[in-house]
Amino acid sequence: MCILCDLQYYRNQLSPLDERSQTTCEEVFNCLTHVFGILFAIFQMKAMFRLCGRKGFSTTKKTAVMFFCISSLVLYSNSTLYHLFNLVTPQFIRLRYIFQRLDHLTIYLMITGCYVSFILSRLFEKGYVKSGIVVICSIAVMAITGILFTLFSPPTSNMDVIMYLCMGFSCILVAPGWFYFCPTSLLLWLFTGGITYFLGTLFFSWDKLYLNHTIWHIVVLLANIQHSFAVLIAIDDEGQEKSNTFWSSFSQPVVQMKDFIVERFFWAERVAVERLTSQKEE
Repeated sequence: MCILCDLQYYRNQLSPLDERSQTTCEEVFNCLTHVFGILFAIFQMKAMFRLCGRKGFSTTKKTAVMFFCISSLVLYSNSTLYHLFNLVTPQFIRLRYIFQRLDHLTIYLMITGCYVSFILSRLFEKGYVKSGIVVICSIAVMAITGILFTLFSPPTSNMDVIMYLCMGFSCILVAPGWFYFCPTSLLLWLFTGGITYFLGTLFFSWDKLYLNHTIWHIVVLLANIQHSFAVLIAIDDEGQEKSNTFWSSFSQPVVQMKDFIVERFFWAERVAVERLTSQKEE
């Protein structure tokens, strides 16, 4: 930490942070948006592991879910801490810098976690372990390169964004493989989530726009939700086989999330309705 602080101090003494100072109102919204992100990450983790337990999924699929959910939770948690420190301790420049760098680093971890979850659930689960290992190593190299760049290069948000986009869309280089191993509905959720992330980077880079960072947070949350639907499709081959149409296949993860919400939060009401229905049938 001291090394990072000294690097930042000597590199950019007059302007320690590479982003414009957010107003108090902006920082409040920045914190709140990713507090919702933390809640969603916990919710999706419970929903996915409930599905895994109910359908008896393999350890590989459970590991895929773990990578996706934990990487999302780490990103939202660190982002919330960073903006909270900006809000309550704006005078502690070095502390804010450390969490700002961590905030940028966790994006690489989230992208890696997303990739690994699909590689485990589609390549490893289908028996293509060697190919999966090669892809994971390639992703790890890109992530490590991005992390080192963020740590030791001059802080420039736009370059970070370029690194994120290059890593995120590098899957296009092996597009035929994705079409072979993944159903169309999964690819559509994956692609739309990637486009949503791309649109979010425009707001992230638009530094003069009021609440630009809050909008970026909201877009990240929306894209993460889209990719969570893709993960649900990736791990549930049985559900995909039962889907007769593209729409039923595409909407399957949305229905699963809705069922979990009903089961989790409206269980008592659902039981009462089922009992009333059974009594009428009798």
